[in-house]
Amino acid sequence: MTSMTSTVGPMQKVSLSLRDASTPPGTSAPAPSSNFDFIYGIGAEGMSAFEQALLGKVAGDVFTLRIEKHALPDFFEHLLCPLMEALSITTPMDLEVRVDAVSPATDREMIRALAEKIGGCAGDCDCGCGC
Repeated sequence: MTSMTSTVGPMQKVSLSLRDASTPPGTSAPAPSSNFDFIYGIGAEGMSAFEQALLGKVAGDVFTLRIEKHALPDFFEHLLCPLMEALSITTPMDLEVRVDAVSPATDREMIRALAEKIGGCAGDCDCGCGC
């Protein structure tokens, strides 16, 4: 009997653990991780560079992305506001990404994610979404 492992792809609910893996001068303890769930591939402009980096990953995969401040809006696109709410982003940073789970999004999750996109993120992110 073989088990099917879901890979990150369109319309999948993706659960991540994110943390800043950069080590600021004078600190030795790693930054705590933050959980972030989202529906992959529903951005109006297509997939963000962040989503492209996740494509094909499976639960248990861990990788690090180097992100510069000027690149935040283009790199995360429609995910910037919710990511800033979930994670205290300081730049430049080495963002460690761990894929915790990948599963098909339910109809309810899809509708909720799309409704949240229409209403903006309700945060103070300066991303241009109007929040």
